[in-house]
Amino acid sequence: MIDLKNTADFGLKTERPVNTLKGTVVNGRKLGRKIGFPTANMSIISGEIPALGVYVVRVDVRGKWYGGMMNVGIAAEVQDKNDGFTNIDLTDKGYDCLDSKITCEVNFFNFDENIYGEIITVKIIGKLRNERKIKSFEILKTQLQQDRQNALNVLDGRLNPAYILEEELLENNLRTIASVRARTGVEILVALKSFALWKSFAIFNRFGFNVATASSSNEATLAYEELGANAHAFSPCYTDENIDDFVKYCSHITFNSVQQYERFRTRVTGLSSGLRVNPEYSEVATELYNPTVKGSRLGIKHEQLSEVLPQGIEGLHCHTLCESSAEASVKLIEAFEHHFSKYLHKLKWVNFGGGHLMTRKNYDTEILVQALSEFKQRYPHLKVYLEPGSAFTWQTGVLKARVEDIVERDGIKTAILNISFSCHLPDCLEMPYMPEVRGAKIVERDLNAPNVYRLGGNSCLAGDFICSHQFDHELHTGEDIIFEDMIHYTMVKTTMFNGLQHPSIVITKGGIPTYFRNFAYGDYKPRLS
Repeated sequence: MIDLKNTADFGLKTERPVNTLKGTVVNGRKLGRKIGFPTANMSIISGEIPALGVYVVRVDVRGKWYGGMMNVGIAAEVQDKNDGFTNIDLTDKGYDCLDSKITCEVNFFNFDENIYGEIITVKIIGKLRNERKIKSFEILKTQLQQDRQNALNVLDGRLNPAYILEEELLENNLRTIASVRARTGVEILVALKSFALWKSFAIFNRFGFNVATASSSNEATLAYEELGANAHAFSPCYTDENIDDFVKYCSHITFNSVQQYERFRTRVTGLSSGLRVNPEYSEVATELYNPTVKGSRLGIKHEQLSEVLPQGIEGLHCHTLCESSAEASVKLIEAFEHHFSKYLHKLKWVNFGGGHLMTRKNYDTEILVQALSEFKQRYPHLKVYLEPGSAFTWQTGVLKARVEDIVERDGIKTAILNISFSCHLPDCLEMPYMPEVRGAKIVERDLNAPNVYRLGGNSCLAGDFICSHQFDHELHTGEDIIFEDMIHYTMVKTTMFNGLQHPSIVITKGGIPTYFRNFAYGDYKPRLS
C-alpha cells in the first residue's frame, strides 16, 4: 500500500511535501449518495486547494486513515425544469445554472459514518484526470466507478512499474534550449522518435516548441494534431501508401536518395524538399547508432551528388551525432561545410540533425552558440534547424520497478524485477547501454562483495538481464528499484513481448503525480474495428 510521506516514494529527484488539506465536513447536496458514491464536502481550514480535477487521496478520520478519491471542481447548482430535482454539474439541455463555486468533495472507501462537523485531513496521493462535464447520471455513475478502480490501483501499488516524468525538470530543459534558440536564431525541432508523450506537448507549446520531426506518417499526424503545426519529415524510404499523409501533415520533407526524390517529386510540390547527406564524420562508437559506418544506408556522400543539385531541392539534412558534446557539433558543421559548401548558396535551409545534448551537465552551450552563430553569419540566407531529441527530456524522469524475487545460481544473485529489459529498456541489450540505478553502482561480478546483484527482467528471454550492480543495502522482495533518466528513447521503444505489463505513464507537477495512462489486457488484445 502507498502511504506517502514525501514524493521520493514516486522516484522523484526533488523531494516536496505532499499537498495536505484540512477541513470541516459540511452539508452538501447529497447527489453522490443518490448514485452510490457518498461524499464529504469540505470547508477548507488549511492547505492549498489543487487544480480542478479528480484525485487519489488518503483521509485521516478520527485518527484512522482511509483511502478515497476527491473531486475538486466547480459545482454548478442547477434546477431540472422537468421534475424539480436539484443536481450538480449536469449539462443536459433543460437545466438552468443558478450559481457556481469551487468545492472539495471526498468519497471514502470502506467508510460510511456520519461525520458532519468533524475535522478531517486529506493527503493528495495523485491526480487521476481533469474535471469534465457530465451529461447524465448514468454517465456520471460509470465515470465514478472507473475513477474508483483507478484510485484503488494507485493505493494498492498496482500501478508499478511506471515511467514518471517531472514537469519542473522538463521546463528547466526547455528554458535552456529556448535560450540557445534565442541567441542563435536557429529553429529547434522536437524529435518524436525520442519522445512522443503527447499529453505533455502543451508544456512544449508554452516555450514555443510546436514544430516536430517525423519519420512515419503516424508521427507526422501526431505532430500536426497535438503540436498544431506541420512537421519536418525524414524517412529512409517513402512509399506510395504513405507519401500522401506526409504531404498532408508536413511542411518540409527530406529524401534519403536522389532516386526517391525523383520518384515522388511531383507528389510533394507543396513541400520544401531536401536531401539527407553523409558528412562522413561521427564520434558515435557503437555501430548500431552510427549513421556514418561503412556502407551506411543513411545519407548521400558528396561524391554521389552531381555538381548541381536536382531541381526543386531547397535544403540539406545531416544527422550523425548521438548524445554528443558541443565540440562534436563544431566538428560536424566543419565536416558538412567541407563536403557540401558549394551547394549552400542556392539553398534555403540546412538541418544539422540531432545528438546536440545541450541540456547535459557540463555541456558547453557557449561553444554550440558560437558555432551556430558563425555559421549563420557565413550563410545569412539559410534557415538553420536542429532536432536534438534527447536534449528535451534528458534527466527529466525515471522508470520505477519493483523487486519480485531474488534467486541465486552458481554464486550469482539476480534480483528479478516486474519489468523487462527486452520490452522496456531495449537499449540495454542492443547498445549496450547501462542505466544509472539509484542507490547502486555498476561493478564487475565479485562474489566476495556484499549486496551485488544482477538485475533480471521478467520475460522468457534468457538474456533479459543487465550487468551486476552493488547496492548500499541488501535487496528484499517488494522494494522499488529506480532507473534514472528513462524518459527519452524508452517509452517509444517498449514492446508487448510475452504480454508483459506495460509501465504506467505518470507526469508530476508540484509533487503531485497525474496518471495519464495505465495499460491493461485490452492493450495487449485490442478490439478489432
